[in-house]
Amino acid sequence: PSVLGREGVTAGRRCWDVQVAPAGSWALGVARESPGSGAETPGSGAETPASAEWDLWSMGLCQGQFWALTSLER
Repeated sequence: PSVLGREGVTAGRRCWDVQVAPAGSWALGVARESPGSGAETPGSGAETPASAEWDLWSMGLCQGQFWALTSLER
């Protein structure tokens, strides 16, 4: 299952408390439109992954290993 925590945040800081199962795999991430990219809001159906520019941050647990990723490591 997936959940959209909040759509359309434009300023300020946000915090979410997330509970995950101690076993199994999970992932959690946030995205924002890169400044000046002209991309549409995620989930609007208008985004084009090949051309849209998004800054992404994610972390998760898979096969007992934690991982963290960011699109800023380009």
